[in-house]
Amino acid sequence: MPDILKNLSALLIFFVLFTSSLNAQDTSFGIRVGPSFTTVSGEFIDRNSFIVGYHAGGYVNIRISEHMSIEPGLQWATKGASNDLLGGPGGPVELRSRNSYLDIPILLKYDASKSVFFLIGAQPSFLLNSAMIIRVDEGKTVDKSKSIKDSYNDFDFAGLIGLGFNLGLGINLQLNYEHGLVNIRADGGSNFNRGFKFSLGKTF
Repeated sequence: MPDILKNLSALLIFFVLFTSSLNAQDTSFGIRVGPSFTTVSGEFIDRNSFIVGYHAGGYVNIRISEHMSIEPGLQWATKGASNDLLGGPGGPVELRSRNSYLDIPILLKYDASKSVFFLIGAQPSFLLNSAMIIRVDEGKTVDKSKSIKDSYNDFDFAGLIGLGFNLGLGINLQLNYEHGLVNIRADGGSNFNRGFKFSLGKTF
């Protein structure tokens, strides 16, 4: 499955680049930044909770009709989850995973009006680095060793849906839900990224 999705990702990126070259006059560019709220679901996970991360990057809007456009992007994003090992909330030991990805969202955008738009698409992602954070009482240990990164697969792929609002002057707000479709663990188990991105964008 991951190899099929990698090939699909390459085809999607090629299609977007080809479409962009055909619609150069209807193309605009922008930047996007905001918080991310992510967790991990799957086997052997029963107490994971969301963590707050960040994402930042740019996007291209390629108009293909009056109400439709393709919006590919490139983002740096942090993802992960938090787990209280001893007794849930308030427990003395918290284990937190924090992974950094290069996300390539490829979205189909439908403008329902001048102010409201809807999004659907796919997102291949490539793991950049990983860290494991252990909190005990007031102390904190951060492990960024190679073995931590090696416990994760380098590639992820998610389906996306979203809702956005144009505020005028090229400024927009966007909320996307990302549903991971590829197992992110390389050391056994079956875990998937889940998360929300709340973005402030500016189109130039």
